[in-house]
Amino acid sequence: MSDENGEIVINFGDDVYRGNYVKDLEINEDNINSCLVSQPSLYVFWSKVASVARTIYDKAKFDLEKYEAQLYTYLKSEKENRGEKVTEKQLESLVKLDPRRQELFNTMLRARLQYDHLNAVREAFSIRTNMLMSLSANLREEWQTSLSVYSDDNDVSSGVKNLRKDIRAKSLVEKAK
Repeated sequence: MSDENGEIVINFGDDVYRGNYVKDLEINEDNINSCLVSQPSLYVFWSKVASVARTIYDKAKFDLEKYEAQLYTYLKSEKENRGEKVTEKQLESLVKLDPRRQELFNTMLRARLQYDHLNAVREAFSIRTNMLMSLSANLREEWQTSLSVYSDDNDVSSGVKNLRKDIRAKSLVEKAK
């Protein structure tokens, strides 16, 4: 499913879903616009991956329940055909001890873990949306403050020019580091 670097690969039928949620969740504060533009498609992608994981989990759970019901019915009829009396508790214990049932149960647990993990990733993208909106509002406020500081007798165009020079200078200093 995933590794410590956030790489995820999910196979569902003929479809393969690949992604890196750690990389996709990163926010580049120097390029908030790019993050804002890509956020909806990233959210949709990870929501779809979480939905696929939910479908895989639901199928694994169904397969387990179906096998348990079939095994229970089979064991009950076998015991009755041999004239043995068996309680429901005994039958349930025999079902739980079946190796194939244990395998299906472990498959269901892994599918549930994968679904829970991807659902948390989807939730992280919701949080990322709120963070991007807050960062955008903060930047907008900083720019407006900078414009008012740079404006000389309400000359906004000179303030904008000075702000652009400051932004370029800041960018060059960061690149030089």
